[in-house]
Amino acid sequence: MSPTEAAALVAHADACLADPACTEGGEALYRRADDAGATGVSCFRFYYGIGVALDRARARACFERQVAADGTCGGSSPSLDRLYLAAMLIDGQGGAPAASRAESLLADCFRDVSVEGLLREVPTRSAPDSSRKALDFCKDIGGTTVSTSDCIRVESDGVTADRVRVERRLFSSLDAEGRALEIKARKAYADFTSKEGAVQADVFRGGSASSNRGAAAETQLQKQRTEALGHFFDPPPPAGADLQAAERDLDRAYRTACDTDAERRKLCAAARKSWSAYVDAEIALYWHPRGAPSVRTASRDVKTTLVRAYQKELEDVAHP
Repeated sequence: MSPTEAAALVAHADACLADPACTEGGEALYRRADDAGATGVSCFRFYYGIGVALDRARARACFERQVAADGTCGGSSPSLDRLYLAAMLIDGQGGAPAASRAESLLADCFRDVSVEGLLREVPTRSAPDSSRKALDFCKDIGGTTVSTSDCIRVESDGVTADRVRVERRLFSSLDAEGRALEIKARKAYADFTSKEGAVQADVFRGGSASSNRGAAAETQLQKQRTEALGHFFDPPPPAGADLQAAERDLDRAYRTACDTDAERRKLCAAARKSWSAYVDAEIALYWHPRGAPSVRTASRDVKTTLVRAYQKELEDVAHP
C-alpha cells in the first residue's frame, strides 16, 4: 500500500469509527492502516482502546514508528507520543522493560517537568512489583501546559468513542425519526459545550491555563451526556420535580458566575441561549419512543434534571 493509499485508509477508518451508523468495520480498517504504516494513525487508540481493542504491544510498536519519524527532540520538549513510548519502556508495557532506551529517547529533550517526572520513575520501577499499577503518563505525571493540552485531546477522543458506542446501541432501538432527533440533540449539545467551554476558559482570561480549562470543561460535559445517554431507556426521573425552584437556583448561579463584566456576560448569554435550544432538542428525543400520555408533566421532570446539571456547571465557573 502506498503512503497515499494508507493515508486515505486511515481517514476512512477514522470517519467510520466516528459514525454510529457505519457498518464497515472501522476497527479492522484502522488496524489495516496501522499495518500499512499510515502516518495519521493515533497510537492512543490502541493504548487506551479508543474505538478499537486495547492492544499495548501494537501501541508500543506504533509509538516507536511515530517517534522514529519525528527524529530527536533537538532541545525542545518531547511530543506526547515520545513521552508515552518512554513510559512504556520504563514500565515494560507492550514488551520488555528498557529503561536505558527510554532515557536515551529523552536525552536531548528539554528537561521540563514531564521529562523530570518520567525519569524519576526509572529507579522506582526497576524492581518487579505485581501490585503496582501501570504507569499512565497523562494520569500519573501530566506536566507542562502543552502536554496537558495533548492529554485533554486524548481524553476527548476517548469520550467521543464512548459516545459513538452508546449511540450505536441506541440507534438500533430507534426509528428513523428518533435517530434524526438524537443527531439534532447531539449537535445542539456540542454547540452548548463549545460555548460553555468559552465561559470556563474565561475564568483564566489571558492566562496560559485558559484554553486547557475550556477544553477540559467541554470534555467533561460531553462525558456527562454520554453517561446519561447510556441510561436512555431507564425509567424517567421521579414525578413531582420542582422546576420553578430549580430555575430560581439556576438564575442565582448564573448571576454569580456571569455578572462580572461585559465580556463574561456576553459569553454566558451565548452559552445559555445554546443550552435552551439543547434542552428542547433533548426533551423531544427523550419522549419520541415513549409516547407518554403526560408528556407535559414528564418533560418538566426531565427539564428539572437538565437545569440542575447546568446549575452545577455554573457553580464550577464561580468556584474554580
